[in-house]
Amino acid sequence: MNKTVYVIKLIISIVIGVVGGYLLYNFALMDKVPTMLGDTIYMLSSILTMILSMVACTFIVYLITGLKVNPIVFKVVVALYFLFLLFVLYGRNSSIREMNFNLIASLQELTTDSESLLQFILNIIVLMPIAYFFKNKGVIFTELIFLAISFGIEIMQYVTARGFFDIIDIVCYMIGMNLAYLFFRLTKVDIVKRK
Repeated sequence: MNKTVYVIKLIISIVIGVVGGYLLYNFALMDKVPTMLGDTIYMLSSILTMILSMVACTFIVYLITGLKVNPIVFKVVVALYFLFLLFVLYGRNSSIREMNFNLIASLQELTTDSESLLQFILNIIVLMPIAYFFKNKGVIFTELIFLAISFGIEIMQYVTARGFFDIIDIVCYMIGMNLAYLFFRLTKVDIVKRK
């Protein structure tokens, strides 16, 4: 591919990713993530959520178009992603320690409460990028890591009283990471420029 075509493809991908990310933020995330984290950090969480939704959509466009990312940019984005995860998963003020093991009741709530359904979808999506790092690992090892991550997040939320242990969240995390793992295994896609 010549340089001009590459630059045009790059610019179009970035524009589509940024616009798509903003639309995702505007219509689905703007009031959800910041509200979950509390009013004290509303502005910071809003800006962070908007930026990360734009970056995530740009990466998705890169995956679709086959463009590659500079390794340094990739490392910065990964660091920002993990900071975002810490922020989203443990940035809430809860002070309530609760455990919910009733999967059936949680699934029934999805049919009646749009807020719960959105939370369900976001929980599926939020850990999907982690699967990228395990795309070349064996299935059993990867499943054990995914289980450990999922249970670890929920246990830490319970212990720190920054949320509560919910079995439906574990199911969502597992669904999301496994879907992404399957995608990366089948497509053998790599978005990082290799020397």
